[in-house]
Amino acid sequence: MQRRRDPEARQLPEAGNFRRAKGRSPLPSLGCLEASLTTDRRNLEGQVVAKSAKALREQIRQELFRRGMSTKDVAVELAARLHVRPRVAWRYAMGWPQWKLVQEFRSANPHLAIGESRVSEWESWPFGGTRPSLEVLAALASAFGHGCVVADLLDEADLDRMSDAERRLVATRQIDTGQARSASYPGVAQEAARVSPASEYGSSSLTYALGMVESGQPDSLGAAIDALEEVIAFTSDRLATAGPAPVLADLLAARQFARSLLDRYKPIGARAADIQAAAAWLSSILAVASSYQSDHTSALVWALDAQNRGQAAGHPVISGWALLTRATISHYQGRGARSLDLARQGAAMAPVGTVAFAKLICQQMRSHASLGNTQGMQTARLRAQTAISALDDDANAGVHSIARSAEPPYTAASLLLVGEYAEASAVTEGLITTAYPEGRARETSSYARTLLVLALAQAGLGELDEAAATGAAALSVPGTVWPTVVLAGKLDRALAGAGISDTAEVSEFAGLYRDAARDLAAAGSRT
Repeated sequence: MQRRRDPEARQLPEAGNFRRAKGRSPLPSLGCLEASLTTDRRNLEGQVVAKSAKALREQIRQELFRRGMSTKDVAVELAARLHVRPRVAWRYAMGWPQWKLVQEFRSANPHLAIGESRVSEWESWPFGGTRPSLEVLAALASAFGHGCVVADLLDEADLDRMSDAERRLVATRQIDTGQARSASYPGVAQEAARVSPASEYGSSSLTYALGMVESGQPDSLGAAIDALEEVIAFTSDRLATAGPAPVLADLLAARQFARSLLDRYKPIGARAADIQAAAAWLSSILAVASSYQSDHTSALVWALDAQNRGQAAGHPVISGWALLTRATISHYQGRGARSLDLARQGAAMAPVGTVAFAKLICQQMRSHASLGNTQGMQTARLRAQTAISALDDDANAGVHSIARSAEPPYTAASLLLVGEYAEASAVTEGLITTAYPEGRARETSSYARTLLVLALAQAGLGELDEAAATGAAALSVPGTVWPTVVLAGKLDRALAGAGISDTAEVSEFAGLYRDAARDLAAAGSRT
């Protein structure tokens, strides 16, 4: 008799193996923690009996919590591994069937009456089912708790079907659940967004400074645009070295100020394009900052805004950077095909000869590698080398920059993904020497991620204590951000899979990783 499959989840992929320059590595594949959780059971005749998808899912969930991950991080991890969308992933993270979510939803939101079928429809949207309004999503978030917000329950498919106003409300989190009435049936009133007015980001000293610069000038609008350009350059550089916390409030204040210039002056021609470009650059940096805090939906909203405004202002390079941010988010979420598609879109939009174009080709290389396409990876590697050789020496700084070395950025990460650990290690060591000399360059989040790529390569070669020590050094770099924590999580799983948790180096790294994951979750809940 054919065994029925759980319709809510796909079967987990089979585990791969680490390859070494010589012989075999003792570790399981970096991307397959599932393998360590899915040991076959055998019946009395010795035949393999597969576990159900539900049982495997629950086993993975429990293992992730045992590793000290927050509920929000577990939901993100389950979404990536099981290929489910955010609303389903959060329910899985809670360990709830749909009927249990109905109970918790009613308890948290007694003014809303729902049935189990409504949960299924909300989880299916927009590929079927019924669209959940913003206030219903807020009510779902309150039922899940654990710092869940509306942005956590949305993906690109949801955002594509929202209006610009709704996307802004998701990004600013100004959603009122109290005005929603009965959710037991969909009506026009239920599907319209009932929201409280978005708050002004006008309380910061930066807003005061921008207003003072603008006032009393012969060319007030020109002075304001010049000031915004200075803010863009400073916050981009500061974000790369200190992470999002020190700059996020100023970025939001500057972005709101740019919008106010459009509303107040109603400029046309070149001045309108200048303000649109400034707003687009700010949205692009906000997208990176939000992604660094693991606030992926806000990041996608800001990236879409940057993409659209960049096109409207006649600055396709901004649109290219926005698409790179979206591609990078998809990559770290384990969605290689989506990342590759976005990187191709961006490369088609960004002008050849720009840093954005070169970085997008590098991302294509990494995406091909994540999909196991070695030939595609090598072809993109050659294209990236050509694109980088055409760049000026004074390439962009900050988060809109590129590290110069003998090999393009992401080469080592790509080699790592296809199992070429020895070459990945050599390339990374060369990159550290040329692109990250002693001093300020080693205080950036990109340096931390470079160290983690080296650590993962060392782990693949069986150099486990060295990998743990390198990983600890990476997590000691100031301003730990979400992509860094993702890579650190892979290293933690690789070391745990090797069964060597008793050495001083591994214990130190494991403690730093738990602290980093906890701090990231706490930062995300405050935004």
